[in-house]
Amino acid sequence: MSEVTYQNIELSGISDYGIIVEQNYDDTSESPSNGVTITDFVLDNVQGSVDSSGINIYIACGDGSCTDWTWTDVDVTGGETSDDCDNVPSGISCS
Repeated sequence: MSEVTYQNIELSGISDYGIIVEQNYDDTSESPSNGVTITDFVLDNVQGSVDSSGINIYIACGDGSCTDWTWTDVDVTGGETSDDCDNVPSGISCS
């Protein structure tokens, strides 16, 4: 997957994850794979809130398979910060 842009999104009423990118394919107990690369992934002006029991941002990428991401004006609050993010691309944060 490459050259994907999401912009001008307002999150509300989110109970699980505000932003989730995972390559462990719905089994967070498994290690993320390198089967599909995610490059040139842009989030621009994505903001909003998550329920207090939810996770603001969760990223689980295979080693080296998520690169060249650009996130600007991304602000997801209200939920918890994930301690389980894997191989987060440079310049991106799970907090």
